[in-house]
Amino acid sequence: MSARVVVCPSCGAPVASGLAGPVIECQFCSSRIELTAPTPLRTATPRLSTVQRNLTVWAASAIVGSIVVLAAIIMFMNRTQSQSHAKAVAQSAAAEKMPRVPLSRVASLDIGMNLSEAQAKMPIAFPEASTDVHRKDYSFDIEDPMIGSTRISWEWGCDCLQRVNLYLKDYPTQLAAPKVLIPCLEQKLGAADARSSPPFHYYWTKLHSRVDLSYDPGLLSLELKKGKSLQQDFAHLIAVIGDCDALANKH
Repeated sequence: MSARVVVCPSCGAPVASGLAGPVIECQFCSSRIELTAPTPLRTATPRLSTVQRNLTVWAASAIVGSIVVLAAIIMFMNRTQSQSHAKAVAQSAAAEKMPRVPLSRVASLDIGMNLSEAQAKMPIAFPEASTDVHRKDYSFDIEDPMIGSTRISWEWGCDCLQRVNLYLKDYPTQLAAPKVLIPCLEQKLGAADARSSPPFHYYWTKLHSRVDLSYDPGLLSLELKKGKSLQQDFAHLIAVIGDCDALANKH
């Protein structure tokens, strides 16, 4: 232990404590002085500067904000996926509930309607049909041995019905068509006046019906001519296709 220097409380003289013990005597006025244990020095606690505090607060806020934003994004994605799934399920259920339309009903389609008339009448005549965003294409399933669905299309340019597409049901039906369906059509309508090589595409463009008929793999297409195609000619072609479908199905 090192020596301490204390001040005499009586005369104010400096007195060296040395190793004398807890009580010493002033050399000048003989007063007795009781020594106390020295107070330990306090260690200064480091303090952050204002800049450091601001940076710490900013970092904490940024972390919390990022967590909140991430949570919001996850919630939004989950909700969007749930809504998309629900919409898909609803559309699928609606499609399953829609009955198939007999091909004979397509024959009754009013081919003279312009686009605005079709937009007003098609939902009534064919409530089973779904339509595109412009309400000029109408699609629905067909009840037929070979035809699976149809799409009926109006065009803005001529403001008229331009095309009725009939799609074969599946790939096996498509493979069978050149062997059974096409010969039947040629028997009833006459030989196709144009065909591709190899003969996978057939075209009847000189029919007296004034409705052009073509066959591409998997597709029968009826092309109408504004002001020239007649309702009875269109109905006759649909009937011929129906008869040939039934005959092909027997084979």
